[in-house]
Amino acid sequence: GLTVVLIVGEMDLSIGYNGSLAGVLVTGLMVNQGLPLPLAILLVLGVGVIIGLVNGTIVTKIKVNSVIATLGMGSILVGLTFAYSTGVPIASGVPKIFTAIALNRVWGVPNNVIIMFVVLFLLWLLVNRTDVGQQIQAVGGNVEAARLSGIRVDRVKILAFIVAAVCASLTGILLASLIGR
Repeated sequence: GLTVVLIVGEMDLSIGYNGSLAGVLVTGLMVNQGLPLPLAILLVLGVGVIIGLVNGTIVTKIKVNSVIATLGMGSILVGLTFAYSTGVPIASGVPKIFTAIALNRVWGVPNNVIIMFVVLFLLWLLVNRTDVGQQIQAVGGNVEAARLSGIRVDRVKILAFIVAAVCASLTGILLASLIGR
């Protein structure tokens, strides 16, 4: 996901913090709030969309350098992670179905690997085989030429940040599933 942000010529330093928040949040939503696994995952991915939207908006509309904006967002995400978990890991009460996401295998290949190959393939399709992907590449190649050719540069950059944040959230979910055993 970070590659998409890099293609548009920006940088996202908040993805690690985003993944950490996602892992804590998905387990907390299941253990503390009693939400079913699919709903917890969807909510956490939705939080990823919001984080990417905020990052992209700060960078494009407020014109803050992406390194500074995402580093600041990372600090906020660390604070939110500690506030939600009160600094205590959520280790007990995690449903077995959640840990099965990471521990189960298909034809001897771990589910995590399969999921990441699917995500990689989808991102490859997005960047190389869609109009949006061509716009992403055009923005990364020359922002002003892309703007003059009618591409909504800000929207493309915000989309790139959203893609990176959702991928980071998915990674955090998968890592929590692996550690939750």
